[in-house]
Amino acid sequence: MTPPYLRVNSAVAALLLGIALCRPTAAQEPAAEVPALVPTPTVAPAPQAPPNPPSGSFQLAEALRGAGQPLSSDQAAELAKQAAPSLAAARASGDQARAAAREALVAAYPRLDLEARYTRVQQLRNRFRIDFTEGPFAGEVLAGESAQPLADQYNLQAQLSYGVSDLFFQVLPRYRAAERAAEAERHSQRAGELGVRLAAKEAYYSYARARAAKLVVDSALEQTLAQKRDVDAQVAAGAVARVEQMRAEAGVAAARVSVARAAAALARARVALRTLLGQPGEGEYALVEDLEAPLPAAEPPEQLFGQALQRRSELKALEALADARDLQRGAHGADRYPKLSVGAVYDLGNPNLRVAAFEREWRGSWSLMGMLRWSPNDAFAGDARRDQVGADLARLRADLSALRDSLRVEVRGAYEDHEAARSAMEAAQAGIVAAEESYRVRREQFRAGAAVVSDLVDAELELRQARLQLVDAAIDARIARARLDRAIER
Repeated sequence: MTPPYLRVNSAVAALLLGIALCRPTAAQEPAAEVPALVPTPTVAPAPQAPPNPPSGSFQLAEALRGAGQPLSSDQAAELAKQAAPSLAAARASGDQARAAAREALVAAYPRLDLEARYTRVQQLRNRFRIDFTEGPFAGEVLAGESAQPLADQYNLQAQLSYGVSDLFFQVLPRYRAAERAAEAERHSQRAGELGVRLAAKEAYYSYARARAAKLVVDSALEQTLAQKRDVDAQVAAGAVARVEQMRAEAGVAAARVSVARAAAALARARVALRTLLGQPGEGEYALVEDLEAPLPAAEPPEQLFGQALQRRSELKALEALADARDLQRGAHGADRYPKLSVGAVYDLGNPNLRVAAFEREWRGSWSLMGMLRWSPNDAFAGDARRDQVGADLARLRADLSALRDSLRVEVRGAYEDHEAARSAMEAAQAGIVAAEESYRVRREQFRAGAAVVSDLVDAELELRQARLQLVDAAIDARIARARLDRAIER
């Protein structure tokens, strides 16, 4: 009968031999010595350290500041203002409104008309007779030819007229209306400039977001490659299975896909920003603005809304335009009343028909006149125009009320977004510190053989997510601040 200890040793030997036969060949893994009847413990060699392991620290401002043209968000806004076609159109509209105001002012001065005229008069040879029907010389006597005016007549005339009633009831109101309309165009131009500034800042921060995301995935790719080198060392030492190496290779491939997508997003953001700034090309910008700097807290919402009511250019433009329409309505209403005008005329003629029609000589004459004129046609037409302008005024006042309501919503939304972005940025800054420390610990544990690859991958994903959250929080905070400043026009 076989002793029990020999049966145990035989079973162990058979088990170890089966494991050895099932292991990969020497070309795939290092050969392992088959133990004797009694297995002896072996110590796995320590894994090789990867060359130049990447640092876990991530500084957003330092990462965004690189080679290229230095650029801040305020500089981007100024460049966009100079290159924006919409602002060029707004400036042209402002010039047009100011020219209309100057034209309206001309009507406030007396009207001077200068005229030079030449007349050719046909000469008729008419004989006339004197008929003495009574007295001692009764009978018909041929007296001769009638006097004829000179054939060539020259006349220079200067006429000065002034509408007295029109000055107070139509000319001055229309001039003030044109001035208010020009002021409305200036406010509209200002609003357009602020809109371009906001768009430029949003494009700047979108470019910064794309740049930061590209840097994050590049850093993640470097970390994934370092992890693969660690896994390769572990597999070569026989400490981990081959499947861990395949998992590390899949992680590297996924990281390369993320890098390619981030590069495409960065290219789109760069083209959008350079186009908005009027600087076509493919060069990068060195973002000198510190996106991680803390933002001050905003004022209370009601105080911000009061500032918006006082400062917003769109509101001022509508108010000025409503005043202009009100003045125009009053000017059209003056057509219902008679109009008084005065004038003076000076004639210099050769011959002057008022002085000596038959003498070839330059003679002058003058006259003064006053006129009171009223037409029912003008009255009816003026009432119709007054009603048209009144309807436009009512529409503008409704737009003013709607704009005030939308401003309240916009200011409150910008305030809430700003405060939420500030809180999110503070949380993201705390989260990235924890994620970097977790990744460092997991990496050290993996190198010591106390953690598997999946633990390190999870820590790396958490670190990448924390970095992206920091980028998004920093960019969202800056965009929220820019929109808040735009809402109250600060």
